[in-house]
Amino acid sequence: MHAKQAKKMLCGDFSHDLMVHVMQDLYPHLTHGKDYVIGHYVHEEHGHQCSDPFFLAWRVKDMAQPDPASLKEVFLSNEAKYRSQFARRYRDACLKWSDGKADAPSDAPDSVRSRAAKWAEYRKKLRDIPMQEAFPHDIEWPDLPE
Repeated sequence: MHAKQAKKMLCGDFSHDLMVHVMQDLYPHLTHGKDYVIGHYVHEEHGHQCSDPFFLAWRVKDMAQPDPASLKEVFLSNEAKYRSQFARRYRDACLKWSDGKADAPSDAPDSVRSRAAKWAEYRKKLRDIPMQEAFPHDIEWPDLPE
């Protein structure tokens, strides 16, 4: 996922991904895609989520399907917690993906060391995200190094 997409997703209202996150928090024994599937409508023109998420499928026989409106209420009453957890999870995935990109051998050419320095700066910006003033509601995600 591109950082601009993540920013939009994290700044929106109750998204598909945030509903999955609430479900994982409340029902850690259930798995999205296996026990349940969450969907949402997408706007034809711009392709962005244009509705609150809902259940497409519920496959848990011994448990009633939670009400999506109730899950949204749980999210809204704990919004900072869920947005923070979700942002940190995404940030940690970006750090894991970029592991090693900031390393350069001591005898590497200047161009390689310069690129590694850009990746090191990107990784520093990722680690500093939780210290941003508007975290977790409005996050400035760093751009990938060129």
